[in-house]
Amino acid sequence: MYPNPIGNESLKIKLNQTDDSLITYTITEVNGKKIVSIESNEQEINSIPTTALSSKGIYILTLTIKHEKHTYK
Repeated sequence: MYPNPIGNESLKIKLNQTDDSLITYTITEVNGKKIVSIESNEQEINSIPTTALSSKGIYILTLTIKHEKHTYK
């Protein structure tokens, strides 16, 4: 996941996964408000829009793969 911090750029993610499972990428604020949610079965998301991020702060990225959740700040 890069860049970190994001700034005015797009968030880029690349996974080391070999199958074509459906992946849900969700960005939430620390209070739990969902900002962006994208579903894909591609291993590399070239960009997640950050225009919805209303201000500087800490956001949480959750990846859901095969019903397993992985969370990153």
